[in-house]
Amino acid sequence: MNILKNKVFIFVLLLIVVTIGYFLGIVPPHTPSETSSGKSIATPLEPKKLTVGFIPITDAAQVIVGSNLKEFERRGLEVELVPLRGGALILQALSSGDVDIAFSNLASVVYYQENVGPLFTLSGGTLMNKKYSEAGLVIRNNDEDLKNSKFENKTIAVNTRGNIIELALLKFLSNNGTNRNSVSFIELPFKDMELALRSGKIDAAPLPEPLLTKSLNTEGLYNLGDYFVLAYGEMYGTGYFTTPQLFNDKKEQFLLFNEVIKEITPRINEFNDVIIGAISKTTKVPEPLLTDAGRAWFVDTLPDTAISDMKNKMQSAGWLKNK
Repeated sequence: MNILKNKVFIFVLLLIVVTIGYFLGIVPPHTPSETSSGKSIATPLEPKKLTVGFIPITDAAQVIVGSNLKEFERRGLEVELVPLRGGALILQALSSGDVDIAFSNLASVVYYQENVGPLFTLSGGTLMNKKYSEAGLVIRNNDEDLKNSKFENKTIAVNTRGNIIELALLKFLSNNGTNRNSVSFIELPFKDMELALRSGKIDAAPLPEPLLTKSLNTEGLYNLGDYFVLAYGEMYGTGYFTTPQLFNDKKEQFLLFNEVIKEITPRINEFNDVIIGAISKTTKVPEPLLTDAGRAWFVDTLPDTAISDMKNKMQSAGWLKNK
């Protein structure tokens, strides 16, 4: 009898201690890894996720292919692609926190660093030259003035003002002896340029691949050539960027992103049927057209000189103050 009373006393005493501990925050009701029955369950992990602002063109093949072939997913990384019109707008989205990574042309990157703040360079990017040409300046086939390099009083579209396309076009015009003040530039999304050109709203459209090949697949248009190559011969064009603060906050995710980009870049440069199919899925350009289209050379890492070289080009054009 005494033994039973002692057991009851000990049970009540333990109950009182646990109850007091619970209200004082010392003893939790149960651990996160156990159910009420005492069976262990796995604690759910937050998904590793990054949001990438990009343009649905061949230049962005590294994130397009990585996403569509589920290469990011295999590394445990969820990547959401957010299509936007141009590098400047994508960098604005990065600054406002709407995306984690900005796919951008390097001229817009220089502008951002000069006027907003520093950027952290991630893996991936493009190199353009005579062999790896991925753009063209398209005109109407009956425009003899432009075929003879007479650009005065003509209107050229750009996807955003003050970007690498406008920079290269101005250099191209200068090389032809054209006064830059005699040419008008208007903003249009790439996807709207062909229609604007055919309707006479603009006189020339700087189209990237695969839109370039798609537009030339029907009659009435003529390609003057790759304005990047005509202007500079060779240049690094695009890359992937984030802010230093974001990189520190999500370092594990960004390192996974870099690993995937480095791993798939050689495969993208092979440009086989699998790669073409993945690009077609996002750009909505038929695979046969992509097969015939030009493309840049994809690099897994931009050289340290890529940004400084772009800055020098912009200073030479009078776009930046010489410091």
